[in-house]
Amino acid sequence: MMIYTDRFAGLFTVKTFWITVLLIVEMLFFSANCATIPEQGDLKASLKESAEKYWKMRMDEKYEDTYKMEDKEGLPPFETYLQKVKAMRRFNIAKYTITNENVDGEKGTVTVYLEVMLSAPRPIPSGFGDAWIYRDGKWRHVLPREVHK
Repeated sequence: MMIYTDRFAGLFTVKTFWITVLLIVEMLFFSANCATIPEQGDLKASLKESAEKYWKMRMDEKYEDTYKMEDKEGLPPFETYLQKVKAMRRFNIAKYTITNENVDGEKGTVTVYLEVMLSAPRPIPSGFGDAWIYRDGKWRHVLPREVHK
């Protein structure tokens, strides 16, 4: 009785195994990267949601919570942050509105419209651009440069 052995059968099986493993690993990395990069519309919606949450907490003077939402790059210690953020709120703000969400890659901006109560009988409208950055799957507020100092 003759037993058929193929000298290359073992090599082919090992080679096929490693190619399969590499393809699976590559597919996992690709699918993981696709899962972490939201669509443009999703980014805009999550930017608006983050900005509304942030400014609600700022108006409610929940500064510890807003500090946690700040971009960590160049962020001063909490006590310095608290002093500067409180100093920025010199006026009584009657109302705020978040509009014009714009996303460009990992950077985002919103427009914050405020109605400020001064000595006038009606609130005075004011607006400014507010910068955000998308890091680690979350939108982070970017402080104005004067707060970083």
